[in-house]
Order: sequence, then structure tokens, then C-alpha cells
Amino acid sequence: MYKHIIFDFDGTLVDSTSEIMIVYNELAVKYNFKKVNHEEYKLLNHLSLKERFKALNVPMYKILLIRKIGKEFKERYKQHLNSILFIDQMREVVNALQNKGYKIAIITSNSAANVSNFLHTQNFKGIHEVRSSNGLFGKHQTLKKYLKDNQLNREDVIYIGDETRDIIACKKCEIDVIAVSWGLDTKESLLAESPNYIVDQPHEIREILIK
Repeated sequence: MYKHIIFDFDGTLVDSTSEIMIVYNELAVKYNFKKVNHEEYKLLNHLSLKERFKALNVPMYKILLIRKIGKEFKERYKQHLNSILFIDQMREVVNALQNKGYKIAIITSNSAANVSNFLHTQNFKGIHEVRSSNGLFGKHQTLKKYLKDNQLNREDVIYIGDETRDIIACKKCEIDVIAVSWGLDTKESLLAESPNYIVDQPHEIREILIK
């Protein structure tokens, strides 16, 4: 039986699509990337991360620039925290898991401060820990450190996320993963990475984890 349930934040716990688009388009003007509208954003969901970078004219190979933009993105994102809301039913699902004795954590590519501020604004309590992963591809390292710091075996943890890179990170750590189909990546692309579970509605998470 799992002891800790770790959630991704954007696209999994909360719907921040509009806010992410606003911040991205601000940065696109500054750095000469391609701006996107809602329809174009949806089309990006069908592409791999590398293909998205190419379509948006983002120079993926310029690591230092990507890190700088990532930091600036998180700074601008915090200005929109008041307009971000939980995915419908997710607050209730997390509460139900807490009531069953699970420790709930969040590991995100966003900043831990942004997530903590959101939780405070929403008066949502009881989260065991919030951690920020190291860049776009460092989530597996953060997961491994979380296991070590909390003296957990890989069988003690399950991760819940909305992107193929979440599934890949979990496989590197050999931990189970539930993919949610309402976030960034399409259900087809998620299934291609063979998650342990895939769900279309938040209540399905509760059905998997509360027998």
C-alpha cells in the first residue's frame, strides 16, 4: 500500500492554462518567440516537448537562456495566483486521500513558493511537502531525493501528473504513476508512455487509491 501520494501542480491539481498562456506570450514578445492563441496552444499538446520548442522558435539548446526564462516565468506567474483555481473535484479528492491517512506532497516544475502561496490563498492545509524540480527534465532527481529524505521505498510512493515527462521521470525512479488526461498532454501521448494508470476524471483517482 502506498504511504505518500505526490501530485504535479499545473494541469493536474489546478487549471492554469490561461495564466500560463498570458505569461508565455509576454515572454514571447521579449525573447522573439512565437506567440500562441488558445487553438494553437491545444495543437501543441499533440507534440513532444522538443517539437513544441521548435514550433515556438524556442532555442532548446541554449540551456542558460532556458534557465533564465524559466526563472522569469515563475516570477511573472506569481502575479496571476489569485485567478488560478483547483481542477473541479480535485480539492475534494485530495481531502479524501488525506482523510484516509495518505501523506500528500507536490513536486512541480513551478516554484515551491508559487505553489505554497496558492495553497495559502485557497486556505488549503495538510500538504506534507512542496518541492520544485530542477528544470524541465530534473523531476526524477527530485523524486529520488524525496524518497531518500523521507526514508521511503519506491513501493511506498505513487505520482500523479499530466505530462509524458512525468511518466518518464517516474519510470527512472521505478515508482508507480497515474496519468491524468485533463492536463497538458493528450491521452494518446500519455498512453504511449505506458503509465500504471490513466484517468479521465478526478474521482477515478479516489477509486484507485481508496479501496
